[in-house]
Amino acid sequence: MLGGMTLTPLGTVTTAAVLGGQPLGEPDKSSVPPSGALLTRWTTGAALTELLSGPVHPELPDCYQPITASWVALWHVQARAVGPEIRVGAGRARAGRRWLGQR
Repeated sequence: MLGGMTLTPLGTVTTAAVLGGQPLGEPDKSSVPPSGALLTRWTTGAALTELLSGPVHPELPDCYQPITASWVALWHVQARAVGPEIRVGAGRARAGRRWLGQR
């Protein structure tokens, strides 16, 4: 698993991350904080990487159209040293679509 697949109001969304040219493997830990979001954590020699994803309910000014559903994916990467590259991404899952680090 490069990140994960999550069912959202937009359909299934896939997340992925590549650190120093290496795709993330299976997460070390997944938990659900009080907000109801999903917190996923990977610990590698290169970095501590966390992905917080879940629904959000923003308070918008009255001039905006009502939002029926909103979802967020927030990445936090704490590199252990200056490294070559960090790439993260999220997008709608589609058959045949390649993601970061996939061959």
